[in-house]
Amino acid sequence: MLSEEVAAHGLEVGCRPRRIEIFFDRAAGATYLCSGAGGAATGWHAILLATPDFTFHLKNGIRADLPARATPVTDPAERRALLVEVVADLSQPHDPGTIRPTRLEDWADSRLMCISFRPLGRDRGPSRIYFRAVCWGCQTPGMSEHTARALRLFDELAAGYDEVLPFFRGFAGLQVGWLDPVAGTVALDLGAGGGALTGALLGRGCVVTAVDGAPGMVAKVARLYPEAEVRLMEAGRLEFADASFDLVCAGFVMHLLDDPAVAAAEVRRVLRPGGVFSFSTPCAVEDAPEWDFYGELFREYQPYVPEEKGRLGRPLDGEKLLADAGFQFLEETVVEQRLAVPDPDTFWNWAMSHGSRAFIDALPSPQREEFESRLRQELSTMNPITHPTAATLNRGTRMP
Repeated sequence: MLSEEVAAHGLEVGCRPRRIEIFFDRAAGATYLCSGAGGAATGWHAILLATPDFTFHLKNGIRADLPARATPVTDPAERRALLVEVVADLSQPHDPGTIRPTRLEDWADSRLMCISFRPLGRDRGPSRIYFRAVCWGCQTPGMSEHTARALRLFDELAAGYDEVLPFFRGFAGLQVGWLDPVAGTVALDLGAGGGALTGALLGRGCVVTAVDGAPGMVAKVARLYPEAEVRLMEAGRLEFADASFDLVCAGFVMHLLDDPAVAAAEVRRVLRPGGVFSFSTPCAVEDAPEWDFYGELFREYQPYVPEEKGRLGRPLDGEKLLADAGFQFLEETVVEQRLAVPDPDTFWNWAMSHGSRAFIDALPSPQREEFESRLRQELSTMNPITHPTAATLNRGTRMP
C-alpha cells in the first residue's frame, strides 16, 4: 500500500496510476469514503478534490474495477445524518475491522466524499488514480442479512454464472420473445446477473441499461456487453429520473428481494406512461415424474439447514405484486425449457453455479456429501439426462 504522501506526489508530477488502499462505507443506499475519527488531512482526499474521476477497485472477495467520481459532502445536516449511519455500522458486532468508535462527535470533522459509479460500457476512458477498497461482506446499514448473503453469493458466482448450462439465457430469450419489443425500445435490465436479458434485449435492437447490486455481476455484464450501459445499483433504490424507460425486465430477481413491493414501486416510477414491467420467477414443471426425486431430496435435507440460511427465494404472487403497485393490463404465462445435460458432473457444477448453491453450502459437511452422492446416483440412471425447467412470466403496463 502506498503512503498518502507518495500518492499525492504522483498526481503532481503526472506519474503512472497510483493505488491507495482504504475502507469504504455504505450509508443511505450510497457509497462513501471517510477519513475516520479526528478529521486530520489525508492525501486521498486532496487527490480526489483535484481529480474526482478515478477507478474504484473492489478486492476482498468481490473483485471489480468500477469507474467512479468523488463528490465532497459539505452540508452539515447531510454529513451528520450519514456519519450517524457510518458510526453505528462500525460499532456493530458484525464489523470485522474491529473499529469501535464510541462518540459521533469524534467523527464530526472527517473528510467525507460520496462516490457515484459512472456507467460502464460507453465511456471507459483511462483513470489516473485507483483506489483499492476493502469490502467486508457487502452488508450496509439497514440491509438485511438475507440481502447481504445473496449479494455475497452472487458475487462469488459471477465468473461462472450461466456458463455451465444456458438456463438464464434460455428463459431470457423466451421472456423477450413474449414481450416482443421493437428496435429502439429504451429498456432496463433490473438485477441483470450475468446479463442474459441484456443480451436478448440488445439482440432485438433495444437501448439497454443494466443494473445489479453485486459488483462482480456488474463487471461481468460490462465486459460481455460493452454496448450496454451498466451500473451498480440496488433494485429498491433506482438512481434514474422519473419516466426514463419504455420497458423494465427482471429475470429471476423479484422473488429474491426482501421487499418486492418497494422495487415494483420504483420500477413504476422510472417507467414512462404506457411502459411495461415484466419479470420471471421459477415454478414447478408439470408431467416430469422422473425428476420428482430432485425436489424430494431438497425437502429431505431441509431440516439440516439453519433457519437463517438455505434457499434465497421466497413465494411470490406476481399478479398481486403488479396490481398492488398500480400496474394495469396484467398478463401471466408459463414457459418451459428442457436442458440437455451431458453427465452428472455437469449437472452438479450447474447446481453449484447459481442460487441453489446457498442451500447446498448451508448443509453440514456429512449431509452435503450425502446429498451430492445421492443426486449423482439418481442422475447416473438417466440416459440421456434432460432437465425440465419452468418459469412464470408476468407483465403489467404503467398507465398515466
